[in-house]
Amino acid sequence: MAGHFCLTVFRRIIFCAGCFFVLELLARTPDPITSEATSVLLTRARGMLENDQSEALLPYLKEILVRLEGNTSDDAQAARIFCLYQTGVCLMQTGKYAEAAAAFESFIADYPSESSSSTAALLAGEAYALQRNWPVVEKTVRPLLEDKRFDVKRQLMVRQMLSEAFYRQQKWKEAVVPLTEVFNQSKRDTVRSSSALMLSVCYAKTGDFENLYKFLPYCDDSVRQDAGLNVALIESGDKKCSGGAFQEALNLYQMVLLKADLLAYYERQLLAVKQFLSKPFVVNVGSLRSDYDEEYRAKQMQYDRLAEQLKKIKESPDYTVDIALRIARCYAGLGNNGAAYKLYNALYTQHPEHELAEESRFQAFMILLNMPQEQAAALSEGLAYLNNCPANRFTDEVTLNLMQLMLTAGNLVDARAMGLKGLQLRPDHRFIDQVCYLIAYIDFQKQDYEAARNAFTEILTRWPASNHAEASEYWRAMCNLFLGQYPKAVAAFDAYLKNLAWPTKSFGEDAAYRLGIAFYGAGDYPSAETAFRKFLKTYPLGSLRSEAFSMLGDLRRAAGELAVALDFYSKGIDAAATIDQVNYAVFQTAKVYELQKNYSAVIQLMENYLKDQGEKGNFASAGFWMGKSYKAMNQYSQALAVYVDTVVRFGNVLRNDSVDLILRELIKEYQSEQGRAGRPGFINTLMDALRQAEDRKEDVLALRLRTFFAYSTDGAEREKHVSVIFKEENIDKSGALTLLLFAEEASLSRNYALVYKACSRFKAEFNAAELFPNIMNLKLNALIQEVKYMEAVALAEEIIGRFGYQPPIRLTLKLKADALRLLKQYDSAIKTYNELFMIREWRGPLIPQALYGIGICLEAQGKPDEAFAFFQRIYVLYEGYTEWVAKAYEGSVRCLEKLGRRDDMIKTLREMVSKADVVATPEGKIAQGMLDRLVSAGGRK
Repeated sequence: MAGHFCLTVFRRIIFCAGCFFVLELLARTPDPITSEATSVLLTRARGMLENDQSEALLPYLKEILVRLEGNTSDDAQAARIFCLYQTGVCLMQTGKYAEAAAAFESFIADYPSESSSSTAALLAGEAYALQRNWPVVEKTVRPLLEDKRFDVKRQLMVRQMLSEAFYRQQKWKEAVVPLTEVFNQSKRDTVRSSSALMLSVCYAKTGDFENLYKFLPYCDDSVRQDAGLNVALIESGDKKCSGGAFQEALNLYQMVLLKADLLAYYERQLLAVKQFLSKPFVVNVGSLRSDYDEEYRAKQMQYDRLAEQLKKIKESPDYTVDIALRIARCYAGLGNNGAAYKLYNALYTQHPEHELAEESRFQAFMILLNMPQEQAAALSEGLAYLNNCPANRFTDEVTLNLMQLMLTAGNLVDARAMGLKGLQLRPDHRFIDQVCYLIAYIDFQKQDYEAARNAFTEILTRWPASNHAEASEYWRAMCNLFLGQYPKAVAAFDAYLKNLAWPTKSFGEDAAYRLGIAFYGAGDYPSAETAFRKFLKTYPLGSLRSEAFSMLGDLRRAAGELAVALDFYSKGIDAAATIDQVNYAVFQTAKVYELQKNYSAVIQLMENYLKDQGEKGNFASAGFWMGKSYKAMNQYSQALAVYVDTVVRFGNVLRNDSVDLILRELIKEYQSEQGRAGRPGFINTLMDALRQAEDRKEDVLALRLRTFFAYSTDGAEREKHVSVIFKEENIDKSGALTLLLFAEEASLSRNYALVYKACSRFKAEFNAAELFPNIMNLKLNALIQEVKYMEAVALAEEIIGRFGYQPPIRLTLKLKADALRLLKQYDSAIKTYNELFMIREWRGPLIPQALYGIGICLEAQGKPDEAFAFFQRIYVLYEGYTEWVAKAYEGSVRCLEKLGRRDDMIKTLREMVSKADVVATPEGKIAQGMLDRLVSAGGRK
C-alpha cells in the first residue's frame, strides 16, 4: 500500500464569459486541425475534455499552444495556461509519464505564480514516482510542504509523496517525520496501516526498537505480508539476537511470514489490481474522471511495486530454513536446549541438501554439548557431522570439541585419535595450537612423558604467543620430573618461574612446589629444603602448604632429626585441605614413631585419625598400622584381630590397596612360627568371611580372600583358589595383590596377553601402590620373552626412575640388563648388572644371574678369558643355585674351548658331572656326553 497516494487533479479551469464560443455539437465531423480557427479548436478541446478523450485531445492542445506562442494578450495567456496544464494531465492519463513531468515542469517554469502551479508540481512528483525516480520526487515535492495554497487534504498528499520518496531511497530517518504526520492525520485505515508499515521498517532499520514495537500492532493484514517489513523484522531480530536479547529476537522472527505465504499474498494482490486496471472508466452519476485517474495511477504504482517485489521473492531462495535456524538460536540463547536441538535436528533431517543443513547439524552438536545428560548423543552427533558434511565448514570446531568431550569421558586414546584426524582433515586447523596441546596433554596423562615433552616443546617453538604456551612450558617441566630427569626438571621449573612472558604465573604455586620436588629427586636436599621454605613464604595460603610441610618433614626425618620431622608433619596435618594431604602427613608421622619404636603413639595416632576423619579416613591403612604396631609390641592376637577386622570391613572397596598390604602381613603371619598359635582362629574367620562375601556377591573381597589362601596354601588346596581367580573377567574386580597373583599365573602359563592386561589394570587403579614394581617386573619379563627388548628397557627405566633402589628394583635392574644384553648393547648391560652389587642387602639369587649375564656379554665381545672368570665365580661362590651353577659350568667349558685349553675343559667337565644335582640338569646331561666324547677321542678316561 505504501505510496498509494491519491492526488486530486485540478482539471477544470473556469474561463471568463466571452473568452470562448458556444460549444459545437460533438457529433459534428471535425475539420483538419490546422485548418480550423483557434476558437473552434478551443471549443473542441473543451468538448473532448468533458468527454475524457485524452489521447485525441493532445494534438489540439499542441496546435493551440503553437498558435499562441508569443501572444501576450490576456485571453491568449489564459488559453495557453489551460492548454499547457491539460497537456500534462492528458499525458498522465495516457501513461506518458516522462512527457507529463516535462509538461508540468514547463508549466511551473512559465507560470510559477499561477494558482494551479502547486497542483502541477504535485502531479509532476507523481509522474516521477511512476517512473521510480525517487530523488527527483523528493526534490519536486519537498518545496510543497509549506505551500499555503494546499488544503489539509493536499498537504497530507504531499507528505505521503515525500515520505515514500525518502522510504524508497532508504532514507529511514528522514522518512519518519512525514510518515508520522500521515499516520496521525489520515482518517483512512488503509493509509494509516501503510504508514505504520513503513514506520515499522524505518524504525527497524535504524534500531529504534521502542518505536518499532509501538507501530507493529497497526500493521494490519493488508500490509503484514510486505516483503520489506519481513526483511526488517529479520534484520531487527538479528540485532537483538547479537545483543543477547533472545526473547525479543524470537518474537520478531516469529512475526516473519515465510516465502510460500508471501507468494500467495502477492499473487492475489496482483490479480486484484490487474482486474481494476483492465476496467475502463464508466460515467456514472457523481463519478469524476479525475478521481478515477488518481486511483488508476495509484493502482498502477501499486501493481509495479507488487510485481517488482514478487519477482524478487521468486528469485530469492526460500528462507524458511534461515528463519527456523534463527529461532533455534534464540531457543539456545534462552537456555531451552531441548527445543533448540529439536529444531536443528529437523532442519538438517528434512532439508539435507539445503546450504544451511551443515550449520544446522553443527549447531545441533553444540547444543548437545551443553546438555550434561546428552553427552553420548553429542558424541554421536559430532561423529555424524564429520561423516556427513564433506564441506567441512565447522570441522575445526567439531574435532576440537570432540577431543574435549572424549577427554572428559576419560577416552584418552579416542581423544588423541580425534585430534590427529582433525589435523589430517584440516592441515590449517584454526585451533591447531590447542589441538596439539591437548594431544601433548593426553600423552602426559598416558604417562608417555617423552612424547609429551617433545610435543610441548614443539608448541613453544611454533606458537610462542599461543594461549597454551605458558601451560606447555609448565607441563614440559612436569615431563622432565616424571621422567626422573631431575636436573632438567629443576632447570625447567626455574625457567618457568623466572619467565617474564607470564607475569601472572597461572601455574606459579604448583611450579614453586615442584621445584622443591625436583631438587629432592636430584638428591640436592639443601636446595630442596630452601625451595620448600621459600614456597611456604611465597604462598602462605597456598593449597599445597600441607604437602610442603610434609616434604620438609621427610627431609628432616632422612637427616635423623625425628622430633623436627614430627613438628613439620603436625603442621602438614593442620594445613591440610584434602584428605590425601591429611593421609600423607599422618602415615609419615606413623613411620617416624615406628623409627622411634613408639608403637603406642602409632596406635593413638590412628585412633585419633579415625575419630577426626570419620568416613573420609583411610580405615584400611589405619588398620594396617595399628596391626603392625600391635605385632611389634608382641600383642599378636590383637594385631591379627585388627588385621582380620580391617580386611573384612573394607576389603570390598577396590582401591583400598592397604587391604592388600594387610593380606601380605597375614600371609607372613600364617607362614611364621610366631603366628602359628593364632593361625586357626584367623583362618576360620577369613574362611567364614569368604563364604559370606560370595553369598553377598562382594566379588572384590571374595577375590582378595581367595588370593590370601592361594598364597598361604599349596597343592590341591592352592589350585582350588587359583582356578577361581584366574579368569579374565575377574581382572576388573581384582585388588592389587590379586592382580599380582593373576599376572604371576599368566606368566607361568606364558599367556603374555593376560600379563599385559593385568598390568594395565594395575597401572590404572594402583599406580602408586607398593606392589607396582613387582607386577611391572612380570610385564618386563613378558616383553623380553616376546623379544620386545626396547619396550622392556623403556619400562625398566620408568620403574627405576619412580622407585629408586627399593627391594623389587633389583629384579628390574637385572631384567633391564638382560634386555640390553639381548639388544647386544653389551657395555650398557654389564654396567647395569654391576649395579646389583652396589647394595649389600640385594645379595641373593640375582647375584649369580648377574654374574652369568656379565660372562655372556664378555664372551660375546670376544673376551673368553674374562668371561671364564665370571662363570667360575658362580660355581665357586654360589653353589647353592643349581640352575645357574650348571649354566656357569657350561659357559666355562665354552670359554676354555675357545682358549684351546682342552685339559682344563676335561677337568671342568669332570668337576661338573661329579655333582649329582648339576648332572641332573639339561646342561649336566650335555656335559656328560661331551666328556665321554673328549675322553674317547683322547684315548683315556
